[in-house]
Formats: sequence, C-alpha cells, structure tokens
Amino acid sequence: LVGTIFMGSGTSFGDIANQGFMKGFNPRVCAGYASGTGFAGIYGAVYYAVLKAFEVDVMHIISSLVVSYLVYLVAFMWVIRLKTEKDCGIVTDISQQREVEEREAAVNKELSSNNFLPILRKVVYYSLSLGLVYYFEYCALSFCTSRAVANLSKDEYVNKNAYQITQIVYQTGVFISRSSLDLIKIKRVHYI
Repeated sequence: LVGTIFMGSGTSFGDIANQGFMKGFNPRVCAGYASGTGFAGIYGAVYYAVLKAFEVDVMHIISSLVVSYLVYLVAFMWVIRLKTEKDCGIVTDISQQREVEEREAAVNKELSSNNFLPILRKVVYYSLSLGLVYYFEYCALSFCTSRAVANLSKDEYVNKNAYQITQIVYQTGVFISRSSLDLIKIKRVHYI
C-alpha cells in the first residue's frame, strides 16, 4: 500500500516536471509525450509477460530494464540539445547555450518567498490529485484482476498470468486515452 502511494506520487510528480519542461516546445509535443508514455506502458507489460513466459525470474526482468533507463536518458539529452540548437541555430559554444537558457528562464517568475507558497500549493495539489488517480487506478485493476480470476476463469494459464494479461489490456487502454489528446480537449481538468 505504501509502495503504491509512493509510486503513484512519484510518477505524477515526474509527469508534472516533464510537462513543465515542455512549455518551451510546440504544444503538440505534449501529445506525443503522452502517447509515448502510453506506449511505454504497453512495452513494459508485454516485455514482462514475455520474459515470464520463458520463466525468467522477476529480479532479472527488472534488472534488464536498466538499459531502457539509459536509452531514455540519452533520448532526453538529445531532445534538449535539439531544442537548444533550434532556439539559436547550431550551438557552437557554451556562451550561446547560456543565452538560450537565460531567454527561456526570463519567461519564468523569479522564485521568491512571496510566490513560493502559491507554487508549492499548486505542485502539491496536482501531485496529490494525480497520485490519487494512479493509486485508485491500480487498486481497481488489482481488484478486477482478483475478481475475474476467482469468478471467470478455470484456465490454468489465465490464472497463472492474470496480472500480466490485465496489465497489457489496461496499458493498451491508457495508450489509447493518452493518444487521443489531439481529439478530445478538456479545458477544466480540475473537475475530473
């Protein structure tokens, strides 16, 4: 339970930080990012299910994902470099890069004691809101999985792999919903 709360809160804080970074990009980048995170969920669920089918233990499955963290790190560094090059042509020295960063920082208010608490309230509000969404999603997913296995299936494979199967189905739904950002616009997210 505590792990789920930390995971949900950490994920939502990471999402908020990444989306805040994206304000310097074209708004369509946010839709691509959302779609990409949705696909990452499908990839992770299928990756886990396939390796479990070959009876690879959980420790080795999780350890093997370290490579994907490095790929993400390189990808983010590449995107940041592309953004910097786009803003000032090809960056040839560190002073040009600093100019670009200062230009982007000028758009932000300077952090002071007067605006720290309002910013903190917003961060905590959105982090807790998204954290609770993730928490309840996973509670519902776990509940539905246990009920489905108990009531619907007598098949040994389904019983043994019910969590992986429901994860793939769930992550596919997440991918579809996140990929629909260009189609459906919700102006007042706080009502949800």
